[in-house]
Amino acid sequence: MKQGALYAHKIANAALTILWSLTFTYALTRTVGAESYAVYAVAVALGMLVLALDAGMSSVVYFETRRVYLERSATESPVAFSLILKFQTIATVSCFLLYASVCFNSKASPTELLALFLVFASVAAGLPATSIRAVLNATDDFLFCERAELVRRLLVLVFAASISFGLPIPAYGLLTLLVWAFWYWAVFGRLSLGDLGFGRAGRTELVSAFALLRDQRLRASAVFSLCEFLIYSLPYYVLPLGAYSRRDLVAFDSYFKVTRLAVVAFGSACDSATPMLTRDYLHGSMQRARRRFLAVLCFNILTAIGLGYLLLNYGAEFFARLLHEAGIVSEVTLRCGAAVVFAMAIQTTSGSFLLALGNFSSLARCATGILFILIITVVVASIANFSFDYFLASYVSVFCIGAICNLWLACAALGLIPQFRTRLR
Repeated sequence: MKQGALYAHKIANAALTILWSLTFTYALTRTVGAESYAVYAVAVALGMLVLALDAGMSSVVYFETRRVYLERSATESPVAFSLILKFQTIATVSCFLLYASVCFNSKASPTELLALFLVFASVAAGLPATSIRAVLNATDDFLFCERAELVRRLLVLVFAASISFGLPIPAYGLLTLLVWAFWYWAVFGRLSLGDLGFGRAGRTELVSAFALLRDQRLRASAVFSLCEFLIYSLPYYVLPLGAYSRRDLVAFDSYFKVTRLAVVAFGSACDSATPMLTRDYLHGSMQRARRRFLAVLCFNILTAIGLGYLLLNYGAEFFARLLHEAGIVSEVTLRCGAAVVFAMAIQTTSGSFLLALGNFSSLARCATGILFILIITVVVASIANFSFDYFLASYVSVFCIGAICNLWLACAALGLIPQFRTRLR
């Protein structure tokens, strides 16, 4: 019953995330225009970059808190939560100040600068929440966490929709920050901070926590998380620096929304099968684990074919209405989107199961290699003044290579490739 309720809440939260992304784009393109919207898209992307500073640290919090919680240890506290939460809070405030200083030195109008800062802050404010969610999930309070997220996302969606009806963009950012403040107040009320080591990080606890942070598997998880984020969003930071227009940035933002939709669709199927596949794998039922993996992979590939069909046939009309202007999203962009949706089905399925099976090092090495190739590709494309269509096609080609590598690693871990079975298991 709890598992079914958890999946239902996760799907609802995922749906609200997608609706917010589309509604925010719809409202801003009609308020400030498609080209000015590109500046806000960069602000959101920079806010997401702040969220990437988590770098797998919430995994440290989850593993340590879960261990202490299950052991019901009265003499030990997961002090990693205290230290990491303090670091994330300081990092968030520092990023606020850094972005504010950049805005202060800009030549834009004060109203626009305030709007950009508040939009950035409304996204970046979620960094400390990653560790708090990890603690709530580790202590079996995941339903409360999902319900709190559901209320927060619903309110933010209403605020985004209100921009179309005259709500000023600075007011949207301020209201979103107020919702974050109430969210933190509500979830902190559920946490027993004394039991979680908050405020009691003496020298012994510091040594213990940093020894935990040096764990090889957790370092690999952090490397993988950072590389994966940069692989997905690197063009957000490269396009403004190259000879590309704001329309090109808006086109990439539209492409990015398609990939997010694909991740949500494929991730739901993976989340439902991961617990059973992990149990089969750990109990030595490799044949059953292989069947589950192949079943989810086939399901996601079929879903990708359906999404690709809709994108190629109805994508141009959909994005023309969303952006309030036709021609921004070209046919090449739509084809690249369809190709990456198919690759995402393979990437998400393989990556989710590799993480569940504990193959952090393999994933980290693969992601690091793909990110290195991707950086070289986009830098060469920018220096050579490739058109945006060629730039995006090059980016998608490297991404597809990464998806194939992840599939190879997943098949090896499950013994579907015999010669690599011993090495990667």
